Amino acid sequence: MNMMGTIVAETAERGCIEVERRMGEMLWSAVRHGGLLDPTWWHAWSMGVQSSISIEGQILAVDMQPPRTEEKSSTLGRRWFADPLTKILIARWHRDGLIYDGRTPAAECMLLSVGGDEAHDILSGKFLRSARNAWAFRLPGLMLAFAKGEIPSESVPRPTWERALYGCHRPVVDMPSPTVAETKYPKPPLRRSLDGELAALTVRERDYQAGREAKVVRKAAAVLAIKRLPPQHRPLEQCLREWCVYVLEREKRGRHSIGYSPDTVARYLNALILLFAEWTSVAPIEAPVAELETAIIRYLDQTEGRRRVDGVKAVISFLRFRRAVGSAEALDIDLDEYAGEDQTAPDLLLPEDYTRASRALRQQGKADLALMLTLMYRAGLRVAEAAALRVGDVNVSDHHIELVVETNPARSLKTKTSRRILPLDVLLEHDERQLLLDRVRERKAASRFGVEAWLFGRATALSPPAEKNVTKGIGQCLIEIIGSSNIKPGHLRHSFASYLLATLLLPAEVEGAVVPRALRAVISPLRFERVADRLLGHGRLGAGALHAVSQLMGHTGPRTTLRSYCHLLDMSLGILCNRHVSLVPIEEARLLAATGVSAEARRKALSRVRPPFPVIAGDTHVRPTGADVTLWSPHAARKIADARLYASAFSRLSRQLARDLAADVTKAEPRGFQASAQKAVEEKQRKERKRQVVHCDRSYGVPWRAIEAAVMTPALVSTDESSTRMVERWRTSAGRLLPTTIGIVTVLPTSNELRQMIDRRLHLSRNLHRAERVALNQVITRWQRGYADIRLPRLQDAQAFVSLLVGVMGFAMQEVELSLTSVHGHGMTSEDIHRFMIDRTVRPRLAGRSGWRGSLVVRFRPVGVERPILAAQACRMALLILAIDLDARRPLTSTL
Repeated sequence: MNMMGTIVAETAERGCIEVERRMGEMLWSAVRHGGLLDPTWWHAWSMGVQSSISIEGQILAVDMQPPRTEEKSSTLGRRWFADPLTKILIARWHRDGLIYDGRTPAAECMLLSVGGDEAHDILSGKFLRSARNAWAFRLPGLMLAFAKGEIPSESVPRPTWERALYGCHRPVVDMPSPTVAETKYPKPPLRRSLDGELAALTVRERDYQAGREAKVVRKAAAVLAIKRLPPQHRPLEQCLREWCVYVLEREKRGRHSIGYSPDTVARYLNALILLFAEWTSVAPIEAPVAELETAIIRYLDQTEGRRRVDGVKAVISFLRFRRAVGSAEALDIDLDEYAGEDQTAPDLLLPEDYTRASRALRQQGKADLALMLTLMYRAGLRVAEAAALRVGDVNVSDHHIELVVETNPARSLKTKTSRRILPLDVLLEHDERQLLLDRVRERKAASRFGVEAWLFGRATALSPPAEKNVTKGIGQCLIEIIGSSNIKPGHLRHSFASYLLATLLLPAEVEGAVVPRALRAVISPLRFERVADRLLGHGRLGAGALHAVSQLMGHTGPRTTLRSYCHLLDMSLGILCNRHVSLVPIEEARLLAATGVSAEARRKALSRVRPPFPVIAGDTHVRPTGADVTLWSPHAARKIADARLYASAFSRLSRQLARDLAADVTKAEPRGFQASAQKAVEEKQRKERKRQVVHCDRSYGVPWRAIEAAVMTPALVSTDESSTRMVERWRTSAGRLLPTTIGIVTVLPTSNELRQMIDRRLHLSRNLHRAERVALNQVITRWQRGYADIRLPRLQDAQAFVSLLVGVMGFAMQEVELSLTSVHGHGMTSEDIHRFMIDRTVRPRLAGRSGWRGSLVVRFRPVGVERPILAAQACRMALLILAIDLDARRPLTSTL
């Protein structure tokens, strides 16, 4: 027995070493061939290769979760696009079904895959330095800095990338149940004491008041209203009132005039109210520095997201006021550390969604909103800039159409550098340019103001459309088109910057670049030819492209553009790593082993490549194009032949894996998919249901026929007290669950399809844990109290209930839709929450220190049935029957 155990242990150890060696081989290839030059992402890459990959055609992307420091994550996630060799190794990894536990560091895994001098180079760091030096000759400086982790750019979130690859649109999140009353918490005492100041700051403007002058008048009216309020008796309230007057009158960072706007002051005042909610000392301007530092740090640690950003700005303004009134002692707090953590969720509007939204607005008779949507999406205008355009801002000449974005009586720009001139003749499509020119000619003919007339709104209006109406109209249209509230009008500007920079970084020699089909309308060589010469000149890449995009956005510098708006740098890096000129020749044995072809097949592939070498022009001062560099690069024919072998091998290896990945993200009504993909989805679901039925233990299941007989013929079991109690509770609960009268026996489903679904859910894979029983008890108790939804406020109960549905009853993740009621959970998809239940590191900054806030809402979305509403009710009845059976056999302390 000991000898057998030793043999088994040695075999397992050899298998573990082989898995780590294969992982090290993939990582080594990703660094050398794929530009994965930042070692802080190596562990996240090794875990993402196994669980978070996407495939479409020749594109393989790996989603990497952010590396975590001792306390918190330093950035958002990132996406990595595989080079030709590494994606073959990844496809082989998944084909062989290998699993890497992640306990061995990534660098040690690389040591197992190499030997000799290469192992010494990895230990000494020479391997990484040589890889960076080698990539410096093949990548523009911008892409090299991004690969090394020196640029703070964020990737597009995974749901948007799935929409770009698979075309699946998620349904609109259901509204909260109308039967659940919202809890109203009392206002804190400090908030009640400052109601007068907040009312003066938040007074609504009249509909006819607009423009800069009206905002200046409103600011003066707010100051006068605050000064007329009765005096405050407490030093804290009086100090905050004086701060309000100070920032309204003297703050020199206002956009329209000296002083912040009343809306901004109201937001900052609410932040200061939370900051000083428990303040019991003297006025903050007279308090000791240590006490004030403690209060500020405690408040900032307890907030996050947009509230934290407002809090940081409010604290900075209050400290400036504190120095102005006489207290010059500075605080030792690094506020930039807190302010830098809030980053706008990087998201993009796909070209097809933009087309559908524009068409929908025109069909609804909202031509103004449709044209503003075009200018925001195609030219990167802000909402305020698009709404307050004048006819004279559009300058038309024989060959160019330029839009001047500048300050006017109704609008102030965000910064001085926001003034810019946009070349609409290359940014807009032909039909979009024609619509704009028609609007300009129409307004010039209909308005008596000429070039001073507003481009949008009524022709004779004295003021442009209100910003809030534009934001609301475009936002509602995007929600209806996309089916989600994640993308807002502000993301149109994000899309413009990301698409334009990716286009300008597109290599000229790559005709069929690895760009998803859904993005080729905005990222293509054709668009590059139209835009590049006007913005950059011939053949310009790297820093020149970034500077051009920054100028069109009206930013103070390129770093602002990189930090907040360029979300496709990872895809641009992947495209550049897939170029023929960037391929690194490898040993023939390694190439043949990776591609699975013979030496004779490689020789034939090399013989078929005949690159047409160009004739050198007489003028040697002309800068060569990317195609010239590729064709004259060393071993050009060999690289092109190897690239073709890579593509053929990857297509052969990834065919089944791509179908499985597409099936995982496809909903009940997939859009733009072939019949074969739909059949693959149905076949996978059928096999999963069969496996659940075959491998389950029937002793754990609830007999459907016994439940049906007990309800239909209660007299047969009237002597059994527990059965009688079970029947009565079944009748009562079923009556509340279904739209029928309580106690009537006809509430049982009559459809064979629904009864089969209930029967399948009642065959459990194991006995329930106590936590799962408690969570189920809470759900049923909530139903019996008259609530129609499933809400679980505690994280432990939510995780136990999801484990019951998915791990015990056999629900698929696509059938259980999860959402959060908190504000911080509105941007999370059901898949994100499912992954958060499994692994806490998936969404480390959801909310609060525990990573949880609000209640979990569970909704059933059964797939593959003709009547999804009744099928969802059948899922609820299965839960009800399970709870009744558990209560009858082993009751909990709190009865149903």
